[in-house]
Amino acid sequence: MLTIEDLSLTIDDRLVLNQVNLSLAKGQKLALLGANGSGKTSLLRVLAGLITEQVTGQVRLDGRDLLALSIDERVRAGLGLIYQNPPILPDVSLHQLAEFLPNALPTNLQIEAFGDRGLGSGLSGGEKKRLELAQMIALQPKLWLIDELDAGLDASNLQKIGQILAEQLADKTAIIVSHNQRIFEFVKPDLAVILRAGRLVSQGNFAEIMAQYRGCDET
Repeated sequence: MLTIEDLSLTIDDRLVLNQVNLSLAKGQKLALLGANGSGKTSLLRVLAGLITEQVTGQVRLDGRDLLALSIDERVRAGLGLIYQNPPILPDVSLHQLAEFLPNALPTNLQIEAFGDRGLGSGLSGGEKKRLELAQMIALQPKLWLIDELDAGLDASNLQKIGQILAEQLADKTAIIVSHNQRIFEFVKPDLAVILRAGRLVSQGNFAEIMAQYRGCDET
């Protein structure tokens, strides 16, 4: 499904990712752990094509060379990203966007009340996250990249989004970043890795790696 070999990223002469090696089989979910600045978001952005300069190594999704594809081509190849800070598109509403999406928007996210407003414009944090999740569900990517979906959510929105995400990811492949790990109360990853200063230092079973991570107090 996904294979990452010797992936490195340099920004301003600083090695942000340092020879990361990782593989995911179809249907596996991976928790990407690490302190702030460890390279978690940078890794997702490289996979999504949002960072392309000074990137070396190989990334393959179902055998296709992701690093050779544009952002649009990566989306068509089956990759989707939920941003930590969703982009604001004030002139485009979710209902307008839905006309171009291949699958129907979910109703249990309760987006009807703000579906005519610009994407991310004048919306609360919880509404923005629900819009992001709605778009991903409609697109149904092969590989979900999820960056801090639970950040800033109150308990009510966390439960709603967490339950829906768990349903959607039941048979999907995903890489999930969550600094406070609240989303893992709902989505149960199979695997986990720890990034430290851009280098993958531990990987394995989710429960074992999470216990190691909490014991090191890297949060």
